Amino acid sequence: MPAGTTFQVGINYTLPGGATVDTYPGWKAPGTVNQTHTGGDTSMTVTVGEKAVYNGTFPSWDGPDPRRGHDDGLSHSRWRRLGQPHSSR
Repeated sequence: MPAGTTFQVGINYTLPGGATVDTYPGWKAPGTVNQTHTGGDTSMTVTVGEKAVYNGTFPSWDGPDPRRGHDDGLSHSRWRRLGQPHSSR
């Protein structure tokens, strides 16, 4: 493709550990949420030869690991970038 050509890139995302969009109050999921509310689809326009930055947001979680379903006081994770563990307490 020649430089300057623009096209759409599809993005499919899944929230961590079976979390749903309801796990993150106040967060507006980008694009179209799937039927199970555990992720969705969105897109962005990119241009050949140019840097592309996705302007949507994904949740940040500073609480119990949503995969555990409860807070046992022992296993907290800080969730960044679609729930990947960033640091542990």
